[in-house]
Amino acid sequence: MRLEAGRRFAAGEKTAVIAKELRVSERLVERWRRAWREGGPPVGGLNGAS
Repeated sequence: MRLEAGRRFAAGEKTAVIAKELRVSERLVERWRRAWREGGPPVGGLNGAS
């Protein structure tokens, strides 16, 4: 799931759209996006989901 979010970040999709389609909170997607921007893998939430 987080890898899918990373692909969507790279494509320029909005946080709200990603959250709705992946059925997670916008806040969680924002954390993933921040981690992705900083060069690391998206982290947090949904233990073990990728």
